[in-house]
Amino acid sequence: MTRADRQTGTDLDWIKQDALVLDTATHQVGEVQQIGAAYPTGASPEEFAWLRPPGGGVEWSAPLAALEPVDDTP
Repeated sequence: MTRADRQTGTDLDWIKQDALVLDTATHQVGEVQQIGAAYPTGASPEEFAWLRPPGGGVEWSAPLAALEPVDDTP
């Protein structure tokens, strides 16, 4: 998968609950908690994911196209 694929949303099957991702819009690393908007945003709910910092903290939403996988292997 290329970065262009992720940005255009053509291959987002890797985004699953509990996946560790980088939100390129905020430069924060988070774990996917939910895919879909929890309240009306004017966009399709499937275009967003809810993220939480690893280990816990305040959740935030991010567009799926702004997410990149994080390799969490040592």
